[in-house]
Amino acid sequence: MGEYLAAGGAKVQVADTDPGIPEDVRKIIFDKYEVASRIPDVSQIGLGLAFCKMAVEAHSGTITIEDNHPNGSIFTVFTQK
Repeated sequence: MGEYLAAGGAKVQVADTDPGIPEDVRKIIFDKYEVASRIPDVSQIGLGLAFCKMAVEAHSGTITIEDNHPNGSIFTVFTQK
């Protein structure tokens, strides 16, 4: 979902219905090389969300995460005008 904001800029949200991300992991999920949980036989290097954060902040925006009740997460990106 996306929308233009009256004050300028935009808001984009991506939601999923996976199990969600625990509160303690949310503090590190945007750090390089961090992953929420290891999946056997799957290569995970933990750069996806770190790259997203770097790209968003390079354009003076912010990215956040919150619960998507009853399951999942909502990632929200705000951009400036």
